[in-house]
Amino acid sequence: MNHADILYLLGKEYDAVARHADALDALGASLDLRKVVLGPQHESVVKTLAAMARLNRVVANYDKAEAQLTEASAVVEQTVGVDHLLNADVVRQWGRLYGDTGRDELSLEAARRDVEIRRAHDADPLQTALSLTDVAGALIVFDDLEEAQAALREALAVIDGVVAPDHPQIGSIYYAVGTAYLYQDELRAAETALLKAVQIQRAGLGDTHPALALSLSTLGAVYRQEGRYAEAEAPMLQALNAMRANHPEAHRNVSFEKVNIAELYRDLGRLDDAERMIDDAVSHYLNTDPGTNTYVIYARWLRAEVLAAQGRFDEAGELFKGLFQLAESLGTLQDYEIEEYAQSYAEFLTRRGEAVTADDLAQRLRGE
Repeated sequence: MNHADILYLLGKEYDAVARHADALDALGASLDLRKVVLGPQHESVVKTLAAMARLNRVVANYDKAEAQLTEASAVVEQTVGVDHLLNADVVRQWGRLYGDTGRDELSLEAARRDVEIRRAHDADPLQTALSLTDVAGALIVFDDLEEAQAALREALAVIDGVVAPDHPQIGSIYYAVGTAYLYQDELRAAETALLKAVQIQRAGLGDTHPALALSLSTLGAVYRQEGRYAEAEAPMLQALNAMRANHPEAHRNVSFEKVNIAELYRDLGRLDDAERMIDDAVSHYLNTDPGTNTYVIYARWLRAEVLAAQGRFDEAGELFKGLFQLAESLGTLQDYEIEEYAQSYAEFLTRRGEAVTADDLAQRLRGE
């Protein structure tokens, strides 16, 4: 084993314990050595670039991740060709980067391409199953739940009898199954799948792994949807702690989970706790996202709802008005966001004695 390989393995060890800066340093040193000793177009260079891109996604350094994937793609195209199995890992990271940055159509396209490459090479069943899980996740974004479920059934069939049922990465598939059931309002089935994911991931990956964090967060969402608010708090707080162990405080996942917990506190009537959690989320959101980002708008909208519930109607009214005007000018809201904001604002205005309907406000948000 040469020094570049040792540095690569050291980077993977650091990654496993969430020492991301150390992992990137080790992988970067490995990359530099491989370029000098083996040449900038060696297959191991592609492998290392993909690993570094994944880590940069984890720490929300999306520009660096994109630059590394661009370099890796160029090497693949110039050497082994885009249909080579080596390209599958690069395409997978492209798909996940696109998903992280809201480029959903490209994310789905890349996930499908990843599966296509692995099928053509009769690749490792577990990796093919995980790629099918990425396809399902991308389809869920587009509310294509039937195709998402089909992809997940295929993923489970691919690993059946081939991969140990308690393999840590199997948890990611159960997480995706649970998420799909949640979107279909099949809450009992969602809970069963997510509890299985949590069990596998906690045993195999530890309490702070980012995959476990996602499963815990979604389990909390299931409990909230069922009205089991007291039970929801524990998995959601565990999810937040795990996310903080893996991401900087300004990472979108951390801020998003804070907003989820703020919603829970609102539902529980813990309005002061909800307000503090929202303010913390928004302050960090704005380090990475503009104020016009839909995530930021939603967090601030939730703050207006909490202010209204506290009886601070003047503050709530000003915030509602400003956010509604912003949303109206952007014209980028999804239908479900339009319905939710219109209903919420109409209820507030009606309580304040103004004659307005949710339909009227929804038409304004749609530009009609």
